[in-house]
Amino acid sequence: MPLVPLHPIRRRSQDDFHQLDYKVMAVAFEIQNDLGRIYDEVVYKRELGYRLAKAGIEVAREFAIRAQHADFERSFFIDLLVDQGVVYEAKTAATLNDAHRSQVLNYLFLTDTQHGKLVNFRPVKVEHEFVSTQLTLAARRDIQFVDHDWLRVNSESLRLRELVAGLLTDWGAFLSLEAYRDALIHFFGGTAEVCRETELILAGRVVGAHRVNVIAPDTILALSAISYDLDGMRQQLLKLLRLTRYSYLQWVNIHSQTIRLTTLALSL
Repeated sequence: MPLVPLHPIRRRSQDDFHQLDYKVMAVAFEIQNDLGRIYDEVVYKRELGYRLAKAGIEVAREFAIRAQHADFERSFFIDLLVDQGVVYEAKTAATLNDAHRSQVLNYLFLTDTQHGKLVNFRPVKVEHEFVSTQLTLAARRDIQFVDHDWLRVNSESLRLRELVAGLLTDWGAFLSLEAYRDALIHFFGGTAEVCRETELILAGRVVGAHRVNVIAPDTILALSAISYDLDGMRQQLLKLLRLTRYSYLQWVNIHSQTIRLTTLALSL
């Protein structure tokens, strides 16, 4: 399987989740009351795992999921997988934010489960927030390619399109952009080969340098996951291309289940 949990996972109903969460949060409040709120995340993760296990609730700390495609493999680690099917992430932040929510959603997609919880021990009172999804792996694999602005400018560009299609077929959409980026960099030769500093040249003058992903001698790759102002991003990427020595930029935008492939070229 392309997404491989290292231990069994069982999906939980919403009712089961809320019954379990009542017990988990009672322990979380107790921990903050006993320890205070000034420590690093690892202290609270360890203590929450210990007390849940002591209370007879099955819990796995640093639960590992492997994302695999061909010879690429990357592991993700969930803070706590409780009762074999509920994701809990412990935080020590000023307040919960969208990055935290996206992280839990990523773990729900990786485990093909529906219910998770963020627990923040830093505020005066434990901050907690449900994160849920109805999307299954089968639904996330129902993707649509928009490629009317894509050109096969070289063999590497065709390979890029095939790799993107293969990854989305295996993993589905909605995972963190970092996962897809790491896989594509791997298949084009790894970080040392692909990720390069390039000079930015304006009117014959070097104005700085920028790190780009090189997939062919004349082609760079850009990945994004945006839902708005695609024209604005297109113009920014064209500016980047014009300031480099490269002729083509292949842009892959992965948003929801729509995968947009766009070729930018100096000659167009």
